[in-house]
Amino acid sequence: METINHDPAQFRGKEITVAGRVANSFIEGNASAFELDDGTGRLWVFLESPILPAHNSSLTVSGNIEQQFPFAGRNFVIILREAGRRK
Repeated sequence: METINHDPAQFRGKEITVAGRVANSFIEGNASAFELDDGTGRLWVFLESPILPAHNSSLTVSGNIEQQFPFAGRNFVIILREAGRRK
């Protein structure tokens, strides 16, 4: 995730897959977000669902990088909008 965080523009418009451990999460209405940690950095993932993965679980997630993403009163500089998930 280090590469994504340092240069998110290179991933714009491309579906990417990341894997890591769920470090943080929260729900707001019918959507939610969780933070993945792969040991090199962390990345927030946005879900259009209120169902969150378990804390400390390992996941592989696919989606698209978005920048300046407003959600739940926060403005995420970089976020992955989830398109699919594997355990």
